[in-house]
Amino acid sequence: MNQGNSSTATTVEVLAELTTRLAAITLEQFIAPEYTCKKKDHIVVIASDTLKRLYTLRKMLVHEAETLSKIGIGLAAKCMDELSKKSKDAIRKELATPESPLLQNQAEMEKLAGQVEALKSLANVVNEIFWLDARRQNPELTTKHHIGISKDWGLFWCEDEDNDDFGIRIKIFSGAPLADALSEMLDRTSTRQ
Repeated sequence: MNQGNSSTATTVEVLAELTTRLAAITLEQFIAPEYTCKKKDHIVVIASDTLKRLYTLRKMLVHEAETLSKIGIGLAAKCMDELSKKSKDAIRKELATPESPLLQNQAEMEKLAGQVEALKSLANVVNEIFWLDARRQNPELTTKHHIGISKDWGLFWCEDEDNDDFGIRIKIFSGAPLADALSEMLDRTSTRQ
């Protein structure tokens, strides 16, 4: 299989995952935005169920990523606690043992970091699809640079360039991947001899 087909298979898998996740969201599962419209906001229409599903899926993906981040942070804290109880020689020996708990924890943190990044990427894709679909369904929004969605599912536009909380921003734990932080900590510990 050439690389073009491999890339297509991955794209098909991503689209299938998104389609499956969207189809599984019921009306009762909708997660409303938190933004409250202000006087300067011009509500155009109430979001369609399709847009509500997209918005909800993005929120669910962000929540999944945050949950995995917290698990990774807990695992990193556990590793640091265990390291603080060991001598430098014991740490070096454990680092030299392929199946050591420390290296297994590091591998688990790397796996979690990869899953978090994948979820963040999916959330970003869903976010882009959401806004594309919002503009396609509501042509009056196509020429507006600042659009948002409010807690009552109203799609609106605003001329205010400083308004940065339209209820669709993605906020996820950011910074160095957990595995990088652990590796850096291990490097510092093992070089202190």
